[in-house]
Amino acid sequence: TYGMETRSAVFGALPRVGIRQDYCRFTRNSVERQDLMDRVMQLGLSLSGLYAEHLPSEYHRHLRMSLGEVRREWLLPDTPFSTANFNLNAAIRYHRDFANQPGMYSNVLVLKRSIQGGELVLPEYRVALAQESGSLIIFDGQAVVHGVMPIKSEREDALRCSIVYYTLSGMKSC
Repeated sequence: TYGMETRSAVFGALPRVGIRQDYCRFTRNSVERQDLMDRVMQLGLSLSGLYAEHLPSEYHRHLRMSLGEVRREWLLPDTPFSTANFNLNAAIRYHRDFANQPGMYSNVLVLKRSIQGGELVLPEYRVALAQESGSLIIFDGQAVVHGVMPIKSEREDALRCSIVYYTLSGMKSC
């Protein structure tokens, strides 16, 4: 990130991790920052509406899978998502989201200001998406290898924030 500060925050539910926390739980941010959690839920509801509008069959399949496999209290209200991740100025190496529920799509909202780079790259498709601020990308993050190109700031207040809504596969055992 060429010296830009990076941060991340997770909201929503997390599955049990046998070695560390053998119970399902809401993230610390969800519990301690209820003001932000309310906004995360509102944004999730808005993105869920766009998902349903533009990819209705995938959305309804995702919703049926979530409601069929995850107890409703572990999902963000009126959405198929269990979790939201905020990534500030993160250039992320190529990966697959193996912890996500198979066959369910990630919804990635990108906000950016005064940066160069930061394209979402899907190398298998030989595509780099240079999103405008406010762009929403919906794709199967578990099936498709993806990453984020390096980010350079043009001004001191520069930023690139990706906000990712998804469903964790481990939530079905809660």
